[in-house]
Amino acid sequence: MPATRVIARLLLSWLFAAFVGAPYWSGQPAATQSATGALWFAVAAVMFRFRILGILYDVPSLTALALLPAPRDLVFRWQRRRVLRELWRPFSDALAMLIVIAGSNNACTSAWLTVLPMALLAAVAVWAAALWLTFVPIPRQAGCLPSVLGFLIILSAQSETLGAWWKRLFIEHCETISLVSPGGWIARAYLAMLSGDTTLLVTLLALTGLAAASLAPALRRWDHSYDPDGVALWYSFYEPPDEWKSVVNVQLESLPLPPCTAEVSEAIAPGEILKPAWASNSVGWVERCLLHRLTTRERIILEFACLKPPDWTNQIKWGAVLVALGIGICWLGRPPGGIHIDGAGLITGGIAILIGCGLGLPLTSPFERAFHPVTTYGISIPFMAVFPVTPHELMKIALKAGVIRAVAFTPVIMLGGAALGHTLGFNALTGGMWGLYCGVLSVLAIPWLQTLALSEITNDTTRFSPVTIATLVVILSEVVGLIAGAVIAFIAPQPLPILGLALAAVCSFGSARFYMGMYSQMQFDLARPANEYS
Repeated sequence: MPATRVIARLLLSWLFAAFVGAPYWSGQPAATQSATGALWFAVAAVMFRFRILGILYDVPSLTALALLPAPRDLVFRWQRRRVLRELWRPFSDALAMLIVIAGSNNACTSAWLTVLPMALLAAVAVWAAALWLTFVPIPRQAGCLPSVLGFLIILSAQSETLGAWWKRLFIEHCETISLVSPGGWIARAYLAMLSGDTTLLVTLLALTGLAAASLAPALRRWDHSYDPDGVALWYSFYEPPDEWKSVVNVQLESLPLPPCTAEVSEAIAPGEILKPAWASNSVGWVERCLLHRLTTRERIILEFACLKPPDWTNQIKWGAVLVALGIGICWLGRPPGGIHIDGAGLITGGIAILIGCGLGLPLTSPFERAFHPVTTYGISIPFMAVFPVTPHELMKIALKAGVIRAVAFTPVIMLGGAALGHTLGFNALTGGMWGLYCGVLSVLAIPWLQTLALSEITNDTTRFSPVTIATLVVILSEVVGLIAGAVIAFIAPQPLPILGLALAAVCSFGSARFYMGMYSQMQFDLARPANEYS
């Protein structure tokens, strides 16, 4: 797996741990602390469930494997090994959470020594729960429910401006939440160990043993139920059912002569198979705005490069909801008679705003199919390598999509920035301008993000030739310039922010042009050792 993805995942783990650890360093009761641990377990299990399903039913890999005469059980074993290698995700989440808890409670040396084994036990429990949850139909939006409950519990425990009935509604039920979830027992056992009580350790070991024992039945059930319609479809390309074979053979035998190309073309309804796959009312207004501004070839490339139609409209809606929720938490978390925020209110509200901006702004690439690695003969090549698509075309489409997404979401973060600036005691105009800078920088960073995505699928870091080393030095120096331009835009007085944005634009577009120029000159190619990918 590329190092950038690992770093991003670890940063997310620590943000998650900071959210969970808010009640610990704010001196809340043990029941509240255990309840947030239970909600951490629920969020981690649900999110890991979606990760498992994404690997098990990974369409780009299955599309590539459809071209090989691989039996179904071999494909399943290969997919299962990919799932097993993902255990580090819940382990990193658990490790970050327990480190935050230990640091917040001033743990002694012996308690710090138990962090690693406790994190491993928690990861096994999360892993088992996620495996069994794969058999339960859960909508993706349901993964946000534990997070919302956690926000409300922390806010109720921290805020002094809420009504008493609101606080009782959540605080009095924290004990119940911590008792019905394995995560609650993990948090209770670790808190007891920090205070020198080891009575709950036996309960924790029994719970983890039960989770570990359930792994084998879950894997066996996987093996028997791994036959969804979406996977059976691509198997039909090289292994058609017997009834299909009989029908096709009868039809072929009844043909007097093979039809010519002209007859086949006349038999096709006009536009039936040439109609764009997304030209329907099912896509949102953001996607429709983009499709209206793309050429015919760009539409085809976008439909090829995306694993499925983008859901940018819903992402903008949920991003706006999370930004509003974060601002509301910051507002309600103010101490009486004050404006500035401290404690859990700022942490939880800030995390909600960051997640909302990450959903709404164009900070992720929609081209997961194009850049998805496919392993063959000991090397990994991206899916786009066998199609007549260039990185320049993908970047052009990404820029068009990024501008539309940023224009749609920037007003939201401008209003949110103004409200947050007033809440924190700053000038509302300054907060609104910061929101505008965020929207502009998200567009300016697209060329650099596309360059980073292209770098992850090339062998630029494995050839170690003078040309590639010089290329990496230039790219890293331009990244420093991009970061410096962003910092100038936020902290410098007027009119220097304009110069900071200009510096960021020059560095981002310059790095993309330089890297893709070296790629066009074949200084590196789209082949990497297979063991560098998960």
